[in-house]
Amino acid sequence: MHNPNRQTCQDSGNVASEKPCDVDLNQFGPCTLENHFGYSTSSPCVFLKLKKVKDWVPKVLNSSALPTKMPEELKKYILNDRNKVPMVYLSCIGDNPADVENMGPLEYYPQQGYPTSFFLFTNQDGYLEPLVAVH
Repeated sequence: MHNPNRQTCQDSGNVASEKPCDVDLNQFGPCTLENHFGYSTSSPCVFLKLKKVKDWVPKVLNSSALPTKMPEELKKYILNDRNKVPMVYLSCIGDNPADVENMGPLEYYPQQGYPTSFFLFTNQDGYLEPLVAVH
């Protein structure tokens, strides 16, 4: 159901609008209620959201100057990202080799980060925090 207080955002950067971005639940792949969020197949989904931080604008990384302390898989993702959407990227890794082995490969839905179109939060009516599902 569409909320008139939210808009469909194109992932093109910050949105200069009083209307916050809508979250399309169809973009979460296997991480849906219909799929029991992966629990019925012993591969659960975890949803990550950024807490509302009023007037915070994320610093967007330049793909030609990535930090040296960054997981290699995330660097590859950023460098190969065909959309080149300004994002707050994220990466989930285990604390030790056993964690990494038991976690297996991870998939991120709808993508491996939060589009900056969800920022700036200024107490807009109907604001939804951006979500990423990790499966």
